[in-house]
Amino acid sequence: MNWIIAGIFVVLVFLFLRFKHMKHKIIAIFLIISLLFIYSTASTLFQGEDIEWKSFAGLEKAGKIYFSWLGNALTNLRSLSGNAIKMDWQIPENETLR
Repeated sequence: MNWIIAGIFVVLVFLFLRFKHMKHKIIAIFLIISLLFIYSTASTLFQGEDIEWKSFAGLEKAGKIYFSWLGNALTNLRSLSGNAIKMDWQIPENETLR
């Protein structure tokens, strides 16, 4: 059911931006990909949580959980990228390519 709602939302955003200007196609694609990323990560992240979506405290809790997860993911990505850059990617002289 949630994927149907997400699909309808994506189609509506795409149609709105398509009729507005054709040159905004890149923005529409970026927006759709961003919304799908947020929806899919949030639905997976909040699956086991007991969040009251109708109260401000529940929305605040959901925001804290999501942005904490996003911050940790970006920190891990930065660490992974840094470690990949520091690696020695040169082929040793005594080894041959196969």
